[in-house]
Amino acid sequence: MKFATIADGTPDGRLHVVSMDGTKAEPASGSLTLQHALENWDANIATWQSQYDALNTSSAEAWQFDQAEALSPLPRAWQWLDGSAFDTHMRLIQEAWGQTVTGLPERPLMYQGISDRFLKPHGPAPFPSDQDGIDFEGEYGVIVGEVPMGTKAA
Repeated sequence: MKFATIADGTPDGRLHVVSMDGTKAEPASGSLTLQHALENWDANIATWQSQYDALNTSSAEAWQFDQAEALSPLPRAWQWLDGSAFDTHMRLIQEAWGQTVTGLPERPLMYQGISDRFLKPHGPAPFPSDQDGIDFEGEYGVIVGEVPMGTKAA
């Protein structure tokens, strides 16, 4: 199943279900945003699966989807955390923070980033100057439900 967030004039956009081939979409029933969908997953998953199945048949009433219209999946999020475990990334961070450049520490660096606005995947990324040592990179997201403090990795 695929989802996309499409601009609708609100800061968080509107959640859509997208066909398997990425060519058709329709608003997701039961949730306006991905944040709401995540918080109400169990109550809506059967409806979204039905929508998705219909989009993948010729009988679906849907509009043509253009990936360039998609916003970030969660345009605003409560928080995001970054675990820096790659040696090249660690070196860049150490340089940016004015630290002595060394190899990897015993455990990855973890930091919280700004999450009030994420840029859309196919939109411009405005930076004041490339002289600012900007660390611009692709990220993978892992979305989980509620996780109690102290939960073991296993």
